Amino acid sequence: ERTGKATARLHEHYWSPKVMIHRDMAVVWAPYSFDVDGKRSHCGIDVFDLIRIDGEWKVANAMWTVEPQGCKKQ
Repeated sequence: ERTGKATARLHEHYWSPKVMIHRDMAVVWAPYSFDVDGKRSHCGIDVFDLIRIDGEWKVANAMWTVEPQGCKKQ
């Protein structure tokens, strides 16, 4: 309910993703930054584990770090 009423502009940016695939499993590892109303909130690393089922990739797991300081401008 709270998220649906939010008015803040949120922007997440990824760069230099690393993708590893072996048969029907894959991992995506990517640095990211997250801005709220144009101001850097935090940055970190996102990791997604994927599995291919019936020819379609599905997200099996997601994890991330949240680093509020030391974020590089991208």
